[in-house]
Amino acid sequence: MATVSTSTGTYLSNLFNPQVVADLIDEKLIDRIVFAPLARVDNTLEGRAGNTVTLPYYNFIGGAEVVEEGHDIPIKQLTQSTKQVTIEKYGVGTQLTDEAILSGYGDPVGEAANQIVAAIADSVDKRLLASLDSNDVNVYIADELVPADIAAALAGFGEETDDPKVLICDAAFYAKCLKSDWIPASQIAAEVKIRGTLGMIYGCQVIVSNRVKEGNFYIVKAGALALFMKRDTLVETDRDIVNQSNVIIGSKLFAPYLLNAKKAMKIVNGGIDSSLPKITLSAAEGTAAGDTVVTASGYTPGDSESYKYAVGDKPAHVAKGQTFTGTDFTSGTTQITATASQIVTVVSVDANGKAVAAGTVTAVPKA
Repeated sequence: MATVSTSTGTYLSNLFNPQVVADLIDEKLIDRIVFAPLARVDNTLEGRAGNTVTLPYYNFIGGAEVVEEGHDIPIKQLTQSTKQVTIEKYGVGTQLTDEAILSGYGDPVGEAANQIVAAIADSVDKRLLASLDSNDVNVYIADELVPADIAAALAGFGEETDDPKVLICDAAFYAKCLKSDWIPASQIAAEVKIRGTLGMIYGCQVIVSNRVKEGNFYIVKAGALALFMKRDTLVETDRDIVNQSNVIIGSKLFAPYLLNAKKAMKIVNGGIDSSLPKITLSAAEGTAAGDTVVTASGYTPGDSESYKYAVGDKPAHVAKGQTFTGTDFTSGTTQITATASQIVTVVSVDANGKAVAAGTVTAVPKA
């Protein structure tokens, strides 16, 4: 039987070079991560041991003070704090038969690389967006979010409002923005920092994302997020000789991270932060006229948590990690005075009074 020439024969390695594909993925990946322009990309973790790395950052020394003539200028200590960054592996694979590689439509190998890029980028974007639900991020709560609330939310940044900003919202709010002080993307092309920008409102570039949770939007400045790289893209292949197919696996080690919470603002639309775990509430008539008894389920409070409640015409304003001051509540026991149209909001708070879960129910007062 004739042997295949190593110089002229076509081998799988000629059709699919893992190193070439790995370089292709590395080249494309950051461009495909939607929120990468808002993130600091750092390669200093490459080659360092461990999957948890402690990173230092400088604390602000505080504002300058008025100094009287002849008095000493105050000396303030420059201090550092640290944050823990945990490395996460993002990976995905696909499987191509020999026939697909040799005779498939278009470029199956290139398409496999593109799919790996898209899959990893999608997961990193989700992780970066989830980091914005940190308790350290400032929160603006609106009863019913309208475009003018964006200007009000920006006040939460204080004097540092001139930096480029991106509003991440859903399609419904984008439609509202079009009817307000809207600047189309064609007029801000020179300033666009993030792929997919549709326009600008109140100085914020606007992108629509299906990843935002219902009712929660974000204003993010460049430098709020970070991507710490631990390892370049690794592409590996394995061959199944029984069915003559080729498995292609791509992975990358990242640490998507909220680097500077002061450069981000979460906007809660409708009173209750949708990133909070939900407490399921049911209401029944209480023992006295005008009283309602509420029973909580579907959530198990931690050892240091306790329930609080509030009554109002709308759900109480509750944001994850924010202090909630209410009345002590015991499920199925507390007699709550409220009218038939009022809303009872029950919040589980930690030992410091910070909200960790919430739910609402309409009162059912005894006649």
